[in-house]
Amino acid sequence: MKLNLIEYIPNKIVPKKGEITKKLKIVESNDYYQLEAFRCNSILLPKKIFLDERDAISVGLYFAEGYKTSKVSSINNHRGEINFTNSELISLRLFLRFMSKFNIKSKDFSWEVGQNINFRNIKKEEIFNYWIKTLKINPDKSRKKWFRYRGVVGGKIYHNDIFGHVQLSFASVIFLIFL
Repeated sequence: MKLNLIEYIPNKIVPKKGEITKKLKIVESNDYYQLEAFRCNSILLPKKIFLDERDAISVGLYFAEGYKTSKVSSINNHRGEINFTNSELISLRLFLRFMSKFNIKSKDFSWEVGQNINFRNIKKEEIFNYWIKTLKINPDKSRKKWFRYRGVVGGKIYHNDIFGHVQLSFASVIFLIFL
């Protein structure tokens, strides 16, 4: 299925507080739309994308495992992120493939890891390198507190994911309202 993205681009950004509406400027080039708004990072979207059955799966995964966050900021009155959390490589790769169709690459995501506390024998450095190598994410975009233990010592282990789960986050108020 082919989508012409201009049909889905809003003409303004309404922040979470709803007090200041920002006009969205659309700059058109041959194959892309550059979306800009005052005090927002611009994004570059392709004019058209082609979706296949793997993309439909990705959308379902995002509905199940993803979410949007909006945080009010004193600097620009709002910030926003899209987030996706999973431990299954196939799910993470499908999501990253889908996002790449919107010109958002794996290296654009900030990230953090949640590790079951019962797998404390795995070194943090090994976990860090595993996710960087496997998903081709940027090591410099790990969150300040990129690693957290989860669960209860001796608690039930639902998955045998020794490398934990990764949360991928892409900060863009413009993409947040687009998605």
